[in-house]
Amino acid sequence: MINFIKKREKYLLFFILSGIILRLIWPMDMEWKYDEVWVFEHGLELYKTGAFPSLGMESGGNVKNPAFGIWFFNLIGFFTQTPLGFLSWIQWINIFSLIGFLFVLYKKSSDKINTLLAMALISVSPLPILFSRKIWAQNVLPLFTLIILITFLYRRKYLGAFLWGLVGGLIGQVHMSGFFFSLGIVIFVFLKEYMNKDYVTKWGSWLVGSALSLIPMISWFQYLLSKDPSNSEGSIISVANIFKFRFLTYNFMDVTGINLKYSLGKHFYEFVKIPYNLILFSICVFVLVFLTVTVVLKAKNFILNFKNIIKNSDDITLYAIGVIVGYGVILTFTGIKIRPHYLIICYPFSFYFFVKILENKKEIILISIVTQLFLSLSFLHFIHSKQDLSLGDYGKTYRLQMQRK
Repeated sequence: MINFIKKREKYLLFFILSGIILRLIWPMDMEWKYDEVWVFEHGLELYKTGAFPSLGMESGGNVKNPAFGIWFFNLIGFFTQTPLGFLSWIQWINIFSLIGFLFVLYKKSSDKINTLLAMALISVSPLPILFSRKIWAQNVLPLFTLIILITFLYRRKYLGAFLWGLVGGLIGQVHMSGFFFSLGIVIFVFLKEYMNKDYVTKWGSWLVGSALSLIPMISWFQYLLSKDPSNSEGSIISVANIFKFRFLTYNFMDVTGINLKYSLGKHFYEFVKIPYNLILFSICVFVLVFLTVTVVLKAKNFILNFKNIIKNSDDITLYAIGVIVGYGVILTFTGIKIRPHYLIICYPFSFYFFVKILENKKEIILISIVTQLFLSLSFLHFIHSKQDLSLGDYGKTYRLQMQRK
């Protein structure tokens, strides 16, 4: 793969390789809380009992997820029966997805340098690294989004459209944000074809694939019909959530590397007051401000030309708009309380948009890549040296809990 990358761009592979290494080091420092334990224990259910679980983990909205997300881990359970073994699968699934996106986007996009910059940035950014080291159904989403991208590119063929519909329905059963994700892409594809009066997608095959993807949800539909609404402990849906614009703000925070408080909680202040971390974080804040100002300045032109952008977009640009604009708008207007991990499904396109917005300021992009590389290394070292992060979402590491047994 290295051979098809231009010589002057190969230095970016250093950052991609660095990101791969950061996804693999100190595996014993992984998170080990209720969610991770639940996924591990239920991931072994098929191996131990010979039966697939009928439902997945309970979501933040007090509703259990469809079972397909845990079925994926049931297959992993046949190859390994240890927590570190499960983690290794997650790590390598994310690395494979990273390399897969690099290959597909570089080959299919006419914008080679920006593609490489985006992949270098996501490789070293703290939150994508964090999510590559966690036993969680959401962290296999990049594999499904990679498959969706590939099948989307072949949607003009019957098999490609069928698989696009099939995997597009299954991803919502890994994490329910996937349904909004798939819908966002479909809307913009149909919109472009309607504008151009050129229906190139094999929509019949797509519909068949989408319908078949619902079969694993039969037990989940039965569960919803039998669920007593009075047992719900409150809703995570609120009109107020629409006006918090969390999708937009979390995207900006993710791509600039400043969203570490999500994981560290109160430990964040301990982390950022370390002198070199304060310098790194200050640079990230500067990039965030620069990005925000640039977006505001470009927003009017983007909105005025949006129709022409859609009509004339190539497949990669159209897909990216479906992911960021389509999914983002739909998710926001549902009124759901958006959490940072709902953006995993957008990777790497949130980073691709960051690079496209700042494409005339490549020195800012490179500064951000270098800064986030050192910030991610410091973040992992902070966890490794501290081990107990009970005041944050991270909690006590697996290593520490095993030592205290």
